[in-house]
Amino acid sequence: MPDLEPALGGGTHYFYPKPNPALTEILVSNSVRDLVDEWGYKVEATYVAALQARKHVGDKHPGQMEGAIEGRSFIGGYEGDRWVGELIVHVDYALADEYGRKTPAPGQKGSTTEAHHSLRDALYANLPPI
Repeated sequence: MPDLEPALGGGTHYFYPKPNPALTEILVSNSVRDLVDEWGYKVEATYVAALQARKHVGDKHPGQMEGAIEGRSFIGGYEGDRWVGELIVHVDYALADEYGRKTPAPGQKGSTTEAHHSLRDALYANLPPI
């Protein structure tokens, strides 16, 4: 029997010490990777659809952001023990587009931008209800 650690407060429940090998095996499995990839694709598709629904000005914003999206999965997390999905937008102004810009940097002629929150909304649109 493996060494078990008492619960906080000295209760009657015991836990496997960190890292729990059985839980780690599940979290780095191919099936969890496939699940993370699937949800990543869904969020990316929802995000691209939201960008396409906006008014395009030439080939620039948001058209440039549509072509600069990279989705990837990797083993990470707080303890590096699980698959993590990440969506990266390789455009300099993507952060300002998502969160808005209230105080312009020098040379931006006083321009401000309202936050779109398209990436956040794409994530929440694909989360299952609790």
